[in-house]
Amino acid sequence: MYDGLAPNLLKEGPPLALYLGIYEALKTALLATDALREEPVLCYLIAGAVGELIGSVVRVPAEAVKSTRQADGTVTMADAMETSFGSERARSNLVSFYFFKFVLASRIIFLYGQLY
Repeated sequence: MYDGLAPNLLKEGPPLALYLGIYEALKTALLATDALREEPVLCYLIAGAVGELIGSVVRVPAEAVKSTRQADGTVTMADAMETSFGSERARSNLVSFYFFKFVLASRIIFLYGQLY
């Protein structure tokens, strides 16, 4: 039942700590500015987007290795890392994912600005 708990904690712990630390620090800094003091929801969106983007830098590579191993139970950790990062295409997929996250976060913040 708890098989894989330790690797999962190692995969999720550091990105979550990064997210929460960045979110709280950035939210506090943004709420302290004159320009955004009256827009707390926008501060939360910006802080959450930046925290998630930076947390993803740590989480996504670990997630790629995990998914590769789950897809084929006979794959070793070394093979999964080679599959996930060993080719230009694999590395390009990770960069594309980060870019997608950035664009998505930017659009959400833009839409909020259009609504309010």
